[in-house]
Amino acid sequence: SAVKDVQLQLSNLYSIDNAYEDVNDRLDNVKFELEDIMNLIADKADGLDITDNDIDKLEERLDAIKSLKKKYGEDSIKIKEKQQEFIDRLYFLENNEQVVKELIELKAKLIKQCDSYCEELTKLRQKLAMDFEKNIVNELHDLGMKNAKFTVCFKPFIKTGELDFGKNGKDNVEFLFSANQGQEEKPLSKIISGGELSRFMLAYKNVAYLFDKKDLLIFDEIDAGISGSMGQMLANKLHNISKDCQIISISHLPQIISMADENYLVEKAVQDGDTFSNINKITNEELTNEIARVCGNGKISDTNLLLAKELILNANEYKKNN
Repeated sequence: SAVKDVQLQLSNLYSIDNAYEDVNDRLDNVKFELEDIMNLIADKADGLDITDNDIDKLEERLDAIKSLKKKYGEDSIKIKEKQQEFIDRLYFLENNEQVVKELIELKAKLIKQCDSYCEELTKLRQKLAMDFEKNIVNELHDLGMKNAKFTVCFKPFIKTGELDFGKNGKDNVEFLFSANQGQEEKPLSKIISGGELSRFMLAYKNVAYLFDKKDLLIFDEIDAGISGSMGQMLANKLHNISKDCQIISISHLPQIISMADENYLVEKAVQDGDTFSNINKITNEELTNEIARVCGNGKISDTNLLLAKELILNANEYKKNN
């Protein structure tokens, strides 16, 4: 009816401009389209059989859903998850004897399976332990510990409950160590000194770097009692493991200082009655002088400077080729 009213008003404008007649024709098309839409909606509405009772049920359902969301979750997925949880609990309560029986049988099956895996794991460990012991001892000999002995000791699993195994299998593994000839091997964790521990860790890392990777290793006193060719061997091994992790070594050994990619000099100073530690990066001439000073027991001479330059040159050559 509104479209018809507009067409009536437009008819009074035909004499002024013919364009209004074209607009009237377009409104005819709009009117027919609207009538078609109205008829379609009316047909759909006539086909719906909704009573007041149906509307009440829908509203009750919506209220129930809102209540469920408030109590169990913000969406239908969480509500259904909670529903399944209640279904499972109800099933257990109604069939608890059967469920318990099934769980006991499953537990026995899993224990038997785990026990089998543990036996296999023990055999693999014992097989690998022989090569591991040999390789560690060879590394320790290279590092100047000629009388070092090392053994991987397998002890029986201490049973604390019904299980014959723990999260690491059936084995209690302990490392036994002796640094000096004639001394009995004892638990490494109880007898090893600081310097020995640093060298042992270096030996361990050279053997186990493929399966026990760390981001950072710090070595202190690793060069205690070492000099000459043994010191060069130690420096080479540090460089080798530095390819896989960051190495920090506190050292007074010129071979290690020469091999490092970066060097920092730590010095103590007294100021206003207090003692401070200063750390500064040293390179080029400063580094050469410091290596020469270490070589000369605190004195820098032309001979020591030549030795320092040779050590740096040899270290760079080794790193280039390895």
